Amino acid sequence: GTVGRLISVGNRVLYSDGADVWSIPALGGEPKRLSLPFLKGVKVLADYSPVRQQVLLVSAFSGKSGANEFWLAGTEGEAPHKIAEINPPLRAALAPDTERIALSTPDGIYVQSIKTGERRQVHPMTVLNPNLLWWHPSGRTVGFLDPPDDQQKARAWQVNDDGTRLRRIVPEAEEGQEIGRAS
Repeated sequence: GTVGRLISVGNRVLYSDGADVWSIPALGGEPKRLSLPFLKGVKVLADYSPVRQQVLLVSAFSGKSGANEFWLAGTEGEAPHKIAEINPPLRAALAPDTERIALSTPDGIYVQSIKTGERRQVHPMTVLNPNLLWWHPSGRTVGFLDPPDDQQKARAWQVNDDGTRLRRIVPEAEEGQEIGRAS
């Protein structure tokens, strides 16, 4: 099975099986193992910035006292640099400009600067399992699913990267009668 995301990079697809990160031609062919000597333990492909051609990689439980090590690298694993050590459980998403990461932890959604390490809560939560989250391509809002337990009932939300304007992303099916009504 895959661990983390399937990421389409040009004419290739990247994925992780936990032990390694693989690159496979989108049109089919042999998977190629990326050389990632800097990653230890469970290797997770967390996210990708098409703007900067960078991948966010996680070395699970390999940091101090079991923290997850976060790395930024090129799509072939080149020029890696460690950007953070964060305690699990969490999920992370890379901002399109690769300057920040969004983090989903049991007590909330955070945005952390990669340069300074400064972290700011943009939405408080109390959940057992950190929520799936993603950046809007504009880099100004973070989306997340809540609750993550039952995917059928999951609701999508969006919040600005400074914590303002929390709003629900309403699925089409639920809009029904709302269409055409002045808001």
